[in-house]
Amino acid sequence: MYSGYNENDKVNEYNETSKMTGRHNEIIDRYEEINSGIDRYDKMNSGMNSITGRYDEINSEMNNNDEMNSKMNKISEIGRYNKIDNETNRQKINKFSNVSATTKSDSEIDEFNNGGESEIDEFNNE
Repeated sequence: MYSGYNENDKVNEYNETSKMTGRHNEIIDRYEEINSGIDRYDKMNSGMNSITGRYDEINSEMNNNDEMNSKMNKISEIGRYNKIDNETNRQKINKFSNVSATTKSDSEIDEFNNGGESEIDEFNNE
């Protein structure tokens, strides 16, 4: 009597399932490969963000340096102005005082002062 069981049918069914399972495994492997690539990209992107962050930090420091240099240049310019102003004042003082109290005697200074006053008196009397 025929039981209806055919071993070949079962083998064929198993082979068909194996093919589908094999194809499924290929798809899963490909998905994992793609996902791994995305993970590598994310890791690389994170590294780039880190580098970009460091670049931004360095750029910020450079901007701070530029700002400090600008302030130092202003201070230097003020110092230069003061130096020129001091030199100008020194020249004015030297121009109008030919007598130095440290090098001339008191009588020479008095003579110079009296001579200056007499010139003024002469001018006023004219």
